[in-house]
Amino acid sequence: MKTTTTTTTSGVGLADRLLLTVPEAAELSGIPLRNLKAAISLGELPTCTTGSSRLYVRRTDLDEYILTLPNA
Repeated sequence: MKTTTTTTTSGVGLADRLLLTVPEAAELSGIPLRNLKAAISLGELPTCTTGSSRLYVRRTDLDEYILTLPNA
């Protein structure tokens, strides 16, 4: 199985970041972007901002959200 590591411009891998943009959270988790946006709209996945209008997902919140998903 091939594993890839995505690194940001700061040189920190996505898996090591504490805050992720919504598209980054989708990329890291493998959950489709539209599903994460729906979870955010429904209040199932909290977001935060850092002074800009861009939404961020805390890595811990993403991990907790993933644990709530039903097993296939």
